[in-house]
Amino acid sequence: MQTTQLNKSRSTKILDAVFILGGLVILILFTTVYLMPFRMDDVLHMDWAREHYDVLQRDPHRKVFLIERPEGMQALRQTLLAKEAVYYTGLLVKDANKKAKKSLEKSIRSYIQRETSWRPVRDEEVDFSLEIHFGQLYARLIYGRESVREKLDSLENSWKHVL
Repeated sequence: MQTTQLNKSRSTKILDAVFILGGLVILILFTTVYLMPFRMDDVLHMDWAREHYDVLQRDPHRKVFLIERPEGMQALRQTLLAKEAVYYTGLLVKDANKKAKKSLEKSIRSYIQRETSWRPVRDEEVDFSLEIHFGQLYARLIYGRESVREKLDSLENSWKHVL
């Protein structure tokens, strides 16, 4: 019985070593042959970037810039300074969430009343924030443990349905 455990322990160690060596080979391959500098923050952001990149499948000029890195920032600068460059960006102003919530107060109340089962009383807060997803602006409403995300243009027009 002890021999069986010793063999399992030995085979586990061998498999662990093979796994680690395989990972190192892949890392070396990507950083030398494919010339891809490897950083952990790249891995953390790549799923998000890949999702956005895949949405634009028909655009032959699509690019993802890792602007946290000098070479990514340089590539972005070159693209922005190109004579025939067309690019899209989203910028939020200071206190954008607070300003948007104030201007959409009527629409938010109407939306909550019509589209949710939420019934906040006067002193209860419904949290509001703006989000950008695939270039579309969304409003996120949070009440207690529940959350709803709605396109901002739909929310802006929601109070008109009541009239």
